[in-house]
Amino acid sequence: MSAFFPHVDITALEKFAVVTAAALHPVRMTGRRALNIPTPEVASVEDVKWAGEMMIQITFQRTSLPLGPYTMMAYFPHGRKMLTTQAVIGMMTTVRSSSSKIEVPKIYGYRDVLPNDIGAEVVLMEKVAWADRSTAALLHCHTLCTDTRRESSGCVAQPHTRRGAQNL
Repeated sequence: MSAFFPHVDITALEKFAVVTAAALHPVRMTGRRALNIPTPEVASVEDVKWAGEMMIQITFQRTSLPLGPYTMMAYFPHGRKMLTTQAVIGMMTTVRSSSSKIEVPKIYGYRDVLPNDIGAEVVLMEKVAWADRSTAALLHCHTLCTDTRRESSGCVAQPHTRRGAQNL
């Protein structure tokens, strides 16, 4: 049970994180060797405050994921349903793929359609040591982007298309 997010089903969130982490490790056929399919195991789930936001940190056992990621951050956007999550995904993807020097966490997966088994819209992202004001600004900018005064706020991000989304 999360103190920050009591309405979130932690077991379903763990299952979503495990499926997402396993999808990041493609299995290769290497001759006659037996397949070594990674089965991520969750070591801990805890409430943390990261980049100025309350989130849930999911940590995997290092032996279960040899290539990582060892830690994921579960971010729960607040605002208009579905639009807020898509705005966060769109902004982070756009900034990450641009030629700017701003570094943002990698998005591993998200669920933006309610109702779902987790009980909330969630974005699983990379935990990075350098989470600074630029990351916090991106997470806070979605409130401006989903506001009815979008044009006057100066925020130009558009919601992310569903083509590249990883909705499991």
